[in-house]
Amino acid sequence: MTNATEAQGESTNATPSSAELDPRRPIRNLTNLTTAALRARLVDAGFEVPARCNRGRLIEIARAEGIWNYRGNQVDEAFKAKYGASQSCDDGIALALKEQVTGKDGKVDLHALYDVAIANDLDPKKYAHLNVGMQRMNFGNVLRAMARRGEYVVIGTNDWNPDAA
Repeated sequence: MTNATEAQGESTNATPSSAELDPRRPIRNLTNLTTAALRARLVDAGFEVPARCNRGRLIEIARAEGIWNYRGNQVDEAFKAKYGASQSCDDGIALALKEQVTGKDGKVDLHALYDVAIANDLDPKKYAHLNVGMQRMNFGNVLRAMARRGEYVVIGTNDWNPDAA
C-alpha cells in the first residue's frame, strides 16, 4: 500500500514533517488525487473502505470523517493578482478578441462577438441564453481550443493558421 504522501502525488524528496505523515491531516484538493490515491489515503487513515466503492462514495467517506471539507472555490492570491485585474489570461487570442469585440464604451459589442463566431464557423446562438460576458468567455475558450487542436482561427486581422509556414 502506498503512503498518503505518495498517493497524493506530493514530493517525497524532502523529509516530511510529522503533520505531513499524519494520514488524518485534511485533504485540501481532491482534484489532485486519483480515485486509487483517495482510497489509499482513507485506508492509511484507518477508515474502512468497501472494496467496491466509487469515487463519489469515497468523497462522502472523506467528508463524513472530517478529512475533507469543501469550502468553495478558493483562488490563490498569486493567481488573483495575475489575472484578476484584466479578467483575461492575456494570450494572443484573448488580446485579439478584446481588441475586436470591445466597443468604445469598454463593453463587449455583441454584434462584433457574433461576427467573430460566424467567421470561425461557430453558432452565435449557442450561448445566447447567457449574459454577454459569459458569451464572450465561452467563445474565447472555444477559439482557444480550436487553435490548440490546430484548426484555423481568425479574429479580425489576426489568424492562427497551422498550415502557414
